[in-house]
Amino acid sequence: MVNPVNSQQRFQVIAVTGFIYKAQYQMQFQYYTIGDDCVLMGQSIIEYASL
Repeated sequence: MVNPVNSQQRFQVIAVTGFIYKAQYQMQFQYYTIGDDCVLMGQSIIEYASL
């Protein structure tokens, strides 16, 4: 994922699906690595639902 402020930087994205009780969730985490460290830059958690 490209950093919207600096197109030379790229974020790493980890996406996982999780289940809690009867609900299903899609979780996405955006990281930026600096040497051996990483910084959480953003996250989103979406619940799958039938309305």
